[in-house]
Amino acid sequence: MSGTRPRPKHWTAGTSGPVPYVHQPLPLAFVNGSVVGEAGPILQGLPSTARGSELEGGVLLSLASPDGPVSSTSFRLGKLPAPSRFLALGLTSVWWMTPAWGSCASWVPLETQFLLLELPEGAGCAVLLPLLSNHGTFRASLAGSGPGSEDPALHLHVDSGDAGVMTQTWTDVFYIAAGKEVYPLVDAAVATAGRLSGGARPRTSKAVPDFVDTFGWCTWDAFYYDVTPAGILDGVQALQVGGINPGFVIIDDGWQHTDVDVPYRGQGTLVCRGWLEGLAEPTGIQEHHPGLDPSELSVAEFLDAPEHRMDEPMRELQHRAEETSMQASTSGRGGLLSVHRVVRKIQGAASAVPGALFRGLKKAVDASSADSWFVRAVIWLVRGPLRPALLAFYAKATNHGQRLLTVKANSKFRGLGKPRSLALNEAGGKLGPVVDKIKDMGVRHVIAWHALCGFWGGLSDELGEQYEAELIMPDPPANLLALNPETAWIPPSVAGVRIPRDPTALHTDMHAYLAGCGVDGVKVDVQSTLGLLGGATLAGAYNDSLEASVARHFPGNQLINCMCHSTVNLYRFSQSNLARASDDFWPLIPASHTAHIANCAYNSAFMGALVVPDFDMFHSRHPAALMHATARVVSGGPVYVSDRPGAHDFDLLRRIVLRDGSTLRTLSPGRPTPDSLFADVCRDGKSLLKVQSWNATGAVVAAFNLQGAAYDRSRRAFHVHDASPPRLTAGVGVHDVPGLAARCSGLPVIAYCDADEELTVLRDSDAEEVRVSLTAGGSCLVTLAPVLAAGGVSLAPVGLVNMLNVGGAVLGWTWGAAAPAAAPSAEIRVRGSGTLLCWASREPARLSLPASASQNLTWQFDDQHGALRITIPDMPDIEQDICIAF
Repeated sequence: MSGTRPRPKHWTAGTSGPVPYVHQPLPLAFVNGSVVGEAGPILQGLPSTARGSELEGGVLLSLASPDGPVSSTSFRLGKLPAPSRFLALGLTSVWWMTPAWGSCASWVPLETQFLLLELPEGAGCAVLLPLLSNHGTFRASLAGSGPGSEDPALHLHVDSGDAGVMTQTWTDVFYIAAGKEVYPLVDAAVATAGRLSGGARPRTSKAVPDFVDTFGWCTWDAFYYDVTPAGILDGVQALQVGGINPGFVIIDDGWQHTDVDVPYRGQGTLVCRGWLEGLAEPTGIQEHHPGLDPSELSVAEFLDAPEHRMDEPMRELQHRAEETSMQASTSGRGGLLSVHRVVRKIQGAASAVPGALFRGLKKAVDASSADSWFVRAVIWLVRGPLRPALLAFYAKATNHGQRLLTVKANSKFRGLGKPRSLALNEAGGKLGPVVDKIKDMGVRHVIAWHALCGFWGGLSDELGEQYEAELIMPDPPANLLALNPETAWIPPSVAGVRIPRDPTALHTDMHAYLAGCGVDGVKVDVQSTLGLLGGATLAGAYNDSLEASVARHFPGNQLINCMCHSTVNLYRFSQSNLARASDDFWPLIPASHTAHIANCAYNSAFMGALVVPDFDMFHSRHPAALMHATARVVSGGPVYVSDRPGAHDFDLLRRIVLRDGSTLRTLSPGRPTPDSLFADVCRDGKSLLKVQSWNATGAVVAAFNLQGAAYDRSRRAFHVHDASPPRLTAGVGVHDVPGLAARCSGLPVIAYCDADEELTVLRDSDAEEVRVSLTAGGSCLVTLAPVLAAGGVSLAPVGLVNMLNVGGAVLGWTWGAAAPAAAPSAEIRVRGSGTLLCWASREPARLSLPASASQNLTWQFDDQHGALRITIPDMPDIEQDICIAF
């Protein structure tokens, strides 16, 4: 399967899926130390050591250091045109990116990997891409000089991630391109950047794993590390009882055979509940979750990064929250034990520490810059005097300090019943019978989780000897520490990670075991940790090994990449074609619910050039479920939930999942509409986010009111900045979908909005639009269906209105070949059942199902609005041809 689905049987000329992008570059040149185009300079005042060459309409830069060979350095690149609105996508942790907006070079955040500029006077856009340089050994990133700087310039940072890898010259380190149309420009420029950096190929040239077209269920939030065969089977059965047949199941973290290091074994798991209560303080979270007690609020506050898991308390609190307040689980990656909490915990052992002390320390850390004496002192403490105590604490409080003992399943998977122990460190599991049973229940694909380096802490001493592994103690680079000082005390930094330099044998053995058990693919997490351990070179070796092993053991490219947002990983995706688009969905943090959707959409503007974006699991029974479901169905990626067995909203799920377990996936990545790209849709108080994607015979635009909360880089957390965001209104039209206006050629287009179930004829499709109005946290989907005429009749099949992605149900349609004097007829191929909405200029004379002569179709026609509603019965074949004769 290619990056864009093959065409269905029936296609109407002029409406056949996404328009192939034709990039029309605005040529750039390197002149007198500046990058200039027809509209003027884009980057002025480059260093005297800069050298530029023209490449595919853009400029490729190389730089040299006047200070001799170094492993890390920064350059002042120069100034951007002013004013120039930008979208920046930069790392906020080792693993994840988030968007930022501004209009001055000094505002570009640290660790920016993608910078999109709006050129003056509507001239188009430019994209600035730091690359992997010197044969993939150095990684570059962008940053501004800082708000309020007297020299508002753009800076480029280069780092090998290995003190032993040095150079004085960085060839092909930075690429700039410009164009009139934003997404043709982005796709072409990112393809060039990927090819130059590490061999990454465009999304459209790579196979898409077939499970993405089916609905999935993931075990993580339901069970955390307590996942068992019985629990998995209960989860599948609970969905099937409600009429939802999952097409794939992800057996997430918790199936592997792992343990802490030898000195800490046998000490048991710390019971965190008592001291968690000491951390509780009144926050905005309590306003949104009045049913949660203080310790639950504390856990919710913890959930601002995926570094540490507190799984036992989390699972308990999640289930109680679901039962008492209809809230879903805590996040899929556990709670962050920030140092201002961890240090006090170490000092006070298991005793509760007064909440006032925690709050004071929290305020001190949050108010401190990364280079402050306070933060430097904390880093010294956790890497020196407090390190032994911190290691002991991590060994008890989180499984992120554990390492892989064998490549096989733990003892929980010894049989299909309830295990006698939930320990991860007992051997003897047999994964094969569990996978067989899951497939006996009708699930087509089983995906298993593992870390790129085996497990969070790599390999144990015992297993490490087999693969010649070494314990690597990372020295987090200054750029990452400035971005987030907590990088210094996450488990990889404190405990190290034991890995082999060549992972080929490890990946081969892990995947041979899984494939032998009937597993169909893998979700590979913790990828960007490899950049922390050994820079771009080591990360590249691991990604190359992973893709080669997946190709051998899991045919069809059955791989989900996760925690992989550093370009040391992204630019190595030569084969894999599916990656998580953002940090986790955090169900117990209201401040994250809207920001998650913004992060996914804007990251996809960049990542969608390389991979199919995965917007992560969500929960069908949750206050934000509809908004998140809407985002998933327009994402172009897989749709899956992590509901606890029995905690489902089947009415919502039936709007996503067809009878056979498939979904109506859109044909292109869900990306912001051009007018949304440079708007801060979380903070500006006036803009809706609009996300556009293609279906087979038209397009779809999702609108969201995400105002009021965002990821705050200064707080290093999600933050509610407006508790009462306003209702907002925006227009949706053909202009929102790049290429659709050219496809329609000024012909009428039908717009159907699911929020008010209104059907509107946009007769002047180039200028007209429908208006949508949304309260805070609201969302809607607008389906756009071009109108075509034959024999004096006009028709536009819109789709199944009982599904969220209405237009995804129409796989194709055509006017039938008829004699000149004969009445026209149309044939529509529909996937699914329910109410098919079409717009027609007149009522049909008859409708039929050619494949079933005995089956009559009923319909209703609204002559005033042209709305034709056809009842499509549930037939043995999920796809049906509908014949409409006029």
